[in-house]
Amino acid sequence: MRVKIFSCLLAFILGCNFTAAIINRITTEDGHVFLNCPDSVTGKVTWSRESRGNRIDVMTTDGHEDIKHIHDPNKRFRSFGKKILGILRATISDAGLYFCNSEPAMELTVIPSGSNKIQTTAAAATEPSTAVTETASLYLWQMWVRTVIVILYLITMISITVNFWRKARRIAATHSRNRK
Repeated sequence: MRVKIFSCLLAFILGCNFTAAIINRITTEDGHVFLNCPDSVTGKVTWSRESRGNRIDVMTTDGHEDIKHIHDPNKRFRSFGKKILGILRATISDAGLYFCNSEPAMELTVIPSGSNKIQTTAAAATEPSTAVTETASLYLWQMWVRTVIVILYLITMISITVNFWRKARRIAATHSRNRK
């Protein structure tokens, strides 16, 4: 029985890690956004952005000192602690996939002010509606997989609980019959 419980817990944990995906952040132009580094990243952190097929290093930080690798005269890019990159007054060109020590961290979408169109990565440069649809489809798929995993986990745990409860009632009934 313990093996079943541990197997269920292991399947749940692995399922959650499997479906863990890049977080999509949406902000408006001139908005502020904070990007979090994945928990697996340790040590000095280098933030980079991939947009239209090019990856550019943005900043390296160790929590005390920031080294910027891009031209940032308005000081829009800042580190907040070791694992958080802040982008102040976001622009359309800030959109893209951000990496923390080469690990995908977050997809940033910037909505132009006064516009309904969403600008994301390279796909959006030619067809904004396609990029939005692909992002929404990916997000819905991930949510569906997570929901199925959680439901299966709950069904398994409920069945284990019911089996333990039935077994305990049988043992209690046997003991009460033996006492009489």
